[in-house]
Amino acid sequence: KATVNDVFVSCVSAAVARQLEEHRKKVIAQKGDSKVYRDTKQPRINVVIPSHLAGGILPPGRGIGNLIGAFVAQVPGEMDSL
Repeated sequence: KATVNDVFVSCVSAAVARQLEEHRKKVIAQKGDSKVYRDTKQPRINVVIPSHLAGGILPPGRGIGNLIGAFVAQVPGEMDSL
């Protein structure tokens, strides 16, 4: 069963992978007027996902306060085109 959060993480992962693909080349050296590039494909990306630590749904009138945490998830990065 997929959740809204699963869909959100999937969409963000796809957007970041597309951004990486469009800006993949990195300048690794500059010799005079010319630049040397290296292709840097990222198969995986680490992302930090915020979450509330109270668990479940907060009851009405209760604030989240300092119950905010985060975890790191590894999501797919750039993939070869189909």
